[in-house]
Amino acid sequence: MIGEEFQMLPIFFMALMVAGFAFLCWQVWRNGKIRNRPVVEIMQQALWSAPFSDEVKRGMVRGMVATGGMISSLTVCLLFFRLNGGEIRLHSFLFFLGFISFLFSHISIIAFNFPKFLVPPHMRSEKGVLR
Repeated sequence: MIGEEFQMLPIFFMALMVAGFAFLCWQVWRNGKIRNRPVVEIMQQALWSAPFSDEVKRGMVRGMVATGGMISSLTVCLLFFRLNGGEIRLHSFLFFLGFISFLFSHISIIAFNFPKFLVPPHMRSEKGVLR
């Protein structure tokens, strides 16, 4: 069994991942550049091994805010679950519902580019895969 002091380690690494992902979301939201290359282009190129079309990959980049919400909700849900000794409480359940809502929002952004408030401003005029 893992020692008591190491049981929070996965949640700590998830929190670091959330922080890094928040930085990337901020860069995509403001149409930033890294080394004179648009971050949107870098993120789309990072999905090169995903077995999807370019339109779906572009939708995945458009939905980064929803993905960040999913990862954040899951991290907080697991943290509360761990802090409560493995018991599912109301706040863990609510954060899990947040995870599910961000998941459906991400799928909706890829397919229809909706809801617009979760899509970066410079990408709101694009069409979804199914529209």
